[in-house]
Amino acid sequence: VEPIGRELVRRLLPRRDPEGHKGTFGKVLCLCGSVGYTGAPVFASRGAVRSGAGLVFLGVPESIWPVAAVKSDEAMPFPLPEAEGRLSLLAEETIRRRAAGCDAVLLGCGLGRGRQTDALVRRLMDLPQPLVLDADGINALAANIDILKNIKAPVILTPHPGEMSRLTGMSIADIE
Repeated sequence: VEPIGRELVRRLLPRRDPEGHKGTFGKVLCLCGSVGYTGAPVFASRGAVRSGAGLVFLGVPESIWPVAAVKSDEAMPFPLPEAEGRLSLLAEETIRRRAAGCDAVLLGCGLGRGRQTDALVRRLMDLPQPLVLDADGINALAANIDILKNIKAPVILTPHPGEMSRLTGMSIADIE
């Protein structure tokens, strides 16, 4: 485990080709949002754009797609099948197809919790792309954290103290 700081970022990020274009600077798939959590997917996809990704695709539950589409100036939102306002297992095939053309996947911001959504998160753990797991993506695995031992692609977890507490069984006071 290495903290992310200025020197690490400089060491890891390649120099950008001044003659490059959006298709040469990486493609990110963000899988975020649910009814009641429409800001999280927009902020997450903006973060991916601002960090330098050339193309950012934003998969959201179909009922919040109009909100995400209106709020997204640079990311490209698209609707996915949902159950009770959250991503459903029916979204898996489309997600896998979209992820195949991407360099990294972000999963979890504002995703919400539900039986199908949690199952979808667990099923997506075998994606070959590097994965950033945040918020409810982490929470969906808390009871099955050992699933991370078998993942072949790099995984970055971004827990806040409450999520870290659920993952480790430590108290929040011990984490902070």
